[in-house]
Parts: sequence; C-alpha cells; structure tokens
Amino acid sequence: TSIPLYAQIAYDAQLLNKNILLKSEIELRDLIVDSKELRNLKLFDQLIHIRKKIAKYKTEYTSVKLRKELKSIERQLMKESKQYGDYMRFLSTTHQDVKSHIKEDDICIEFTTFLRYNKDTKENIRDYYALIIKKNYSYPKAIRICSEKDLIRTETLYNTIWYPLKEELYGVKNIYFSPTMTLNRLPI
Repeated sequence: TSIPLYAQIAYDAQLLNKNILLKSEIELRDLIVDSKELRNLKLFDQLIHIRKKIAKYKTEYTSVKLRKELKSIERQLMKESKQYGDYMRFLSTTHQDVKSHIKEDDICIEFTTFLRYNKDTKENIRDYYALIIKKNYSYPKAIRICSEKDLIRTETLYNTIWYPLKEELYGVKNIYFSPTMTLNRLPI
C-alpha cells in the first residue's frame, strides 16, 4: 500500500531528521570558527540566540517578529558563509536527490515508525515501515513491516523484516538502508 504524497513527505522527513543528527549546529559553528570569518561567526551566534528566543517565547507577535529577523540573518549567512550555505544544502536532501544517485538495480530503504491507536486495547502501537526508492519509481513506496511487539518477539529477523519486502527486492543487486529505533540494535 502506498499513498504517494505521504510516502514522499515521510521519506524526506526521515532524511532531514537523520541529516540533522549527523550534522549538528555545534559542528557547523566549529566550521565557521575554523573559517576565521568573524562576521559570519557573530551572525551565526545571533541566529542561534534568536532560535532560542523563538522556542522560549511562543506568543504569535513575538514569534512573527523574531522569525523575520531569523530569515534576514539566514539570508545573510547563505550569501556570506560558504560553510553555512553548504550545511543548508546538505539539510535539503530529498528522495529525488537520492533517486538521482542510484542505479537501476539498486534499492534505498528508509526504515521508520508510525504510531497508531488501537481502539480495542486503548493503546498506541508502534508500527515499522519501509520507505522505498528505486530508480524507476515516480515516488517512494511505503510498506508496513511489523509492529514493535512483533519485532521484539520474532525468532527470525528475515521473516519479520525482509520477507514483507520480497517483491521489492527481486532483481536488486545493492540494498542501501537506514534503520531506526530497535532496528539499530539488530543484525539486519
């Protein structure tokens, strides 16, 4: 099952989330410090200060005013700092970018989770999905893999994780995947 727009958004969100974890603001600040561009370092510190203010003061007026100031500083940094520009381009990676770099017999899988509410048990259930990109796909495909409980109880990881993707993996030579949550701790 796949709803194209949701699968695209989910895939892009996973990439963004993981990119943010890989390249933190601390690393970016270090790059700007290393460049010895004092003006850009001051701008970057202002940017961080404003972001903290926005998080602290959540009134609409303050937020709008601060967001305008934030956008202005971001534009300045994009123009004047190569490091900041590279960082922002890195964060804007999408499923289309990934697709453009793979071959016909490759598959890219972003594993992700979604919570769903079970009315009968009145509990949230975490489901694992595979967001899949192939060269010939117009958009990512989303396939439900299993629930968190199924994953924890499984005796054979192949049947739980890879078997639901059997049709997608047919003819594939290279599998590029990015696990999440419990999958990070399993030998998949």
